[in-house]
Amino acid sequence: VTPALGIATLQGRYGTLSVNIASGAYVYMPDPTKINPITADTTDTFTVTADDARAVGTGTVTVAAPPVTT
Repeated sequence: VTPALGIATLQGRYGTLSVNIASGAYVYMPDPTKINPITADTTDTFTVTADDARAVGTGTVTVAAPPVTT
């Protein structure tokens, strides 16, 4: 992933995860065309790697992707 303007963006199965590379804060934006058809609770999982030139760490971010109810 190549960060743009300090934000790294990762495409998931049901939406997009945007991570602020300075703070680690993140926002998940579901994609309505992908999340609307699901009928049961599910998750979107991302592997995130941080590197500060002294150490590298990898972690998992899991976001709930509940079905849309009408």
